[in-house]
Amino acid sequence: MAPAQSLAQLCALICHPWLPTHELTKLALCGFWLTYELPCYTWPVKSDHELLKAALVGYQHEVDQLQARMAEIRRELSTGQGPASAPEPLRRVMSAAGRRRIAAAQRKRWAEQKAAKRAVAPAKKRRMSAAGRKRIAAATRKRWAEYRARKAAAAR
Repeated sequence: MAPAQSLAQLCALICHPWLPTHELTKLALCGFWLTYELPCYTWPVKSDHELLKAALVGYQHEVDQLQARMAEIRRELSTGQGPASAPEPLRRVMSAAGRRRIAAAQRKRWAEQKAAKRAVAPAKKRRMSAAGRKRIAAATRKRWAEYRARKAAAAR
């Protein structure tokens, strides 16, 4: 069965054109919604076999469209007309003498850093004298004794 060439031919597959009542009706065929003035007083549906043939025609049309699109994509891929890939950036070449100068400058910077670290002597750790420790311990004992005395007075 050849694909329907016009909407009238497509509608003729489903209903009889001689019925008297006309109204706007949405016709679903092969996944497409068509709005067309169709005779729809009664829907004398053709046999299931003819309806399936019409659906097959519609699906075949979709397959043909998809195959055409796929062929176009394959053609673009084979000719390389797709989006242009970015060119590789040029590598900068440095002479061996330039690399030696850079390495020497870096070694000089490292040596200066090490010398600066050695020049600054770490600060000596401060230590507390024995007399100072005794004064702190005595003051702490005195504070705790006062605290306990207040707590005992409040409990009475």
